[in-house]
Amino acid sequence: MKIAVTRSTKSDQSAEARAKADEKFAKYLDWLHNADSSVEYAVLSHERGNLGEIEQCDGLLLTGGGDVHPKFYGKNDIHHRAEDVDERRDAFEFSAARRAFDGQLPVLGVCRGLQVVNVFLGGSLHLDLAAEGFESHASKKENELRHEIILERTSLLTEITGAMNGEVNSYHHQAASIPASVLKVSARSSDGVIEAMEWDERRQRSFLLLVQWHPERTRDKENVFSKTIARKFLEEVRQAAKQSQRDFLQTQPT
Repeated sequence: MKIAVTRSTKSDQSAEARAKADEKFAKYLDWLHNADSSVEYAVLSHERGNLGEIEQCDGLLLTGGGDVHPKFYGKNDIHHRAEDVDERRDAFEFSAARRAFDGQLPVLGVCRGLQVVNVFLGGSLHLDLAAEGFESHASKKENELRHEIILERTSLLTEITGAMNGEVNSYHHQAASIPASVLKVSARSSDGVIEAMEWDERRQRSFLLLVQWHPERTRDKENVFSKTIARKFLEEVRQAAKQSQRDFLQTQPT
């Protein structure tokens, strides 16, 4: 089984910034590899121009990074408040999401990945949580900023984790504001910020889980909001790979 994993590598980054970006990206691969050492990856980015590689993959992981440009959710007049925007990455990842949904691939969105999918499907974002009256959710130090989340009783996330509440890390200054009409909120922080979303109606749709925290950076490796998500995502990807193989065999001449 093979997973498409998005990332951004800017040519104008300093050597130090690139090294930090490489270290952060490696955590995604290590996280999934620890759950299943057999998993393979295709790294997708607009710099590589390799969107077509998703056709050889069985799942899509949309990773963290800079802000989605506000023009994509109707807030272009205050775009100066966004941080580290890259419209080329936005467009590339919207296309990746479209191909994944069209191909019935399992999709996991992490931090920015949640925001990308929500905007792509018609939702909007808080440009800056602190500026809009919420407590800060952005960790700026090495020490992990953590807070409580409260899950919806009837949700995929509850099924996966077996929990109704718990603690997650927090590295974001934006969050979903209005969920897309086809999505529902499956967890919020204690101050009401959306922390996870999924399909509102799962029937006939492939796996989709969107989380605002970073499960791949969680220092407590036994945290259910990290390890169970990796396991479930890979389980869904494995099933998608098997189905793809069955579909291929059915098209071969006998």
